[in-house]
Amino acid sequence: MEKVLLINLPIDGQCQDFYAPKYVVSSFATYPPLGLLYLATSVKDSYSTEVMDTVALNYSIEKVVNEIIKKSPDVLGISCQTFRLYPMAEIIRQVKSRLPKIVTIVGGPHTSIYPVETINIPGVDYVITGDGEESLKQLIDALSSNNQDKLNEISGLVFKKENYIIQNPIQYNVNIDNIKVPDRSLLDYRHYFTSADEAAQVVTMVSSRGCPFRCIFCDVQEKKYRWRSAKSVVDEMEYIANTFENPIIHVFDDTFNLFKDRVLEICYEIQKRNLKVNWTTRARIHPFDEEMAAALKQAGLKRIHFGVESGSEVTLKNIRKGIKKEQIVKAFELSKKYNIDTLAYFMIGFDWETKKDINQTISFIKDIKPDYIMASVLYPAAKTEIYKNLLKENKIRNDFWQEFVTNPTRNFSLPEFRNKKTQKYLDRKLDEIYLNFYLSPQFVINNLKSQNKDTKFSPLDFLFKVKLAFLIIYSYLSNFILEVSLFYEKNEIKSK
Repeated sequence: MEKVLLINLPIDGQCQDFYAPKYVVSSFATYPPLGLLYLATSVKDSYSTEVMDTVALNYSIEKVVNEIIKKSPDVLGISCQTFRLYPMAEIIRQVKSRLPKIVTIVGGPHTSIYPVETINIPGVDYVITGDGEESLKQLIDALSSNNQDKLNEISGLVFKKENYIIQNPIQYNVNIDNIKVPDRSLLDYRHYFTSADEAAQVVTMVSSRGCPFRCIFCDVQEKKYRWRSAKSVVDEMEYIANTFENPIIHVFDDTFNLFKDRVLEICYEIQKRNLKVNWTTRARIHPFDEEMAAALKQAGLKRIHFGVESGSEVTLKNIRKGIKKEQIVKAFELSKKYNIDTLAYFMIGFDWETKKDINQTISFIKDIKPDYIMASVLYPAAKTEIYKNLLKENKIRNDFWQEFVTNPTRNFSLPEFRNKKTQKYLDRKLDEIYLNFYLSPQFVINNLKSQNKDTKFSPLDFLFKVKLAFLIIYSYLSNFILEVSLFYEKNEIKSK
């Protein structure tokens, strides 16, 4: 085993969703595949290793297959998410038919949910669940030395032996300071951007893994929370600041601020080194407080992302978010006080929600005044508690995720478990949220004010924003017309 190629999966052939407008999915951001970089870094000193970001390169399935054949690796590692299972199965099928000796290894979020189903996909040789860095290195070492006995000792490995499926238990790496910092030279970072950061070079990192909370809609499977030391975190920030020109570091933790003392320690370490770096993070409303806000600002935090989810107390309670509206209001007030930009996540369409609940969320957005928003219609992700409840209550009649992962099909459409009228209403309300926010005079004025006086006018940036505005308006009007047509169609049927 000499050559290793690690890839993510293209959007070509992925599940067709209904939870977020296409203008949001395609226009707002493209992030580097940090997980692949961690894996590549763990094996690159022993094997010739390459990373191919098929999403950033906008490759089709056919293009991905041709590139793999051209590179002709000994090992093909694939990071898989459930909604991109079909591209994975099809790529492996085509590659195996032309490179029959290639070893295929699949990891990523999907394998933690469906390990057995994944190993049963034709052409998949090995599956890794849990932390992949040590397991991938140990697996390739065992295959290179033809030491099959070693396979039973590899954490989280799933494989077939004499027609039996072997599932090794996951042994999480408790001290994640020991995991090597990703080698970012393995990717071309010019591909990555966010619409909120404009000219800055987008770089991602993590300071912790896992999330111990149990929101009923969330598909984060790793509930064991592990964190890096402040020194380790700031060492990586310093490395990024010295490596990239004008970087904006996105700390991609599921929950950055779980422990207040740890947050403060990281902030003080940044200040102690006099490190000048802009960064963002994803955090919970609680325990965010004034001391934390002040320390984060002094440490260079540019933007904080909060999972607000709803402006309805009923919904916040039902989804087990563990926060109240008054705490949300306070967090956004503190962010404004310390001049930290905010991005708020919202979700509508829970099965108990009324129009009143949805309108409360729309009003709440205006009340807390975030700088950016991301909103979606509820998407019942595989194995989440809300998906299980919908099945139990017969609101979803068949386990469509189980059917799909057993037999992945191209462009699989998630069944719309709501009636058409309700779905179109939710689509329109979602467009209304984006329309009212991103095309509001206040947002436009704030956006113009935030421009640095020394920044040159960018025609491409201007055209991007104009295009996005037209897409939002077009989507809103289309959904409104469809909703009206369904109303009249229903009344016409009744009159007959």
